[in-house]
Amino acid sequence: MKKYDRGSSFYILVEFKEYIPFEDSDYVDPSAATITITDPDDTDVVDGANILPNKSATGKYYYLVESLTTWITGDYKVTIESTEDSVDDVTVSNPEFQLV
Repeated sequence: MKKYDRGSSFYILVEFKEYIPFEDSDYVDPSAATITITDPDDTDVVDGANILPNKSATGKYYYLVESLTTWITGDYKVTIESTEDSVDDVTVSNPEFQLV
C-alpha cells in the first residue's frame, strides 16, 4: 500500500478494458467514469468526482488527489464507477492508500 503525507497531491491511474471472447481485451473509453475516496471512518472525502481521460491513450484515465491536511491518517479506499456496460475490467493503480 502506497503512503502519502496529508496535504500532498498524487495521481490515481485507471484503465478500462472490454473483454472480447477468444481475443485479447481491448482498451475502451466509458461515456462517464467517477471516483469515490473513502476515509478510515467510512466518510467519502471525494464523492463521485469525474475522472479525466488521457487524451493520447484509449481507456486510460487519471484523477489528481489533492489531500487536505485535515484528512485523518489511516487507510483510504478508492472506488471507480463506469456507466459503460461493455467495461469488464477496471484496473486502479492504487485502490487503497495510506495517509500519514
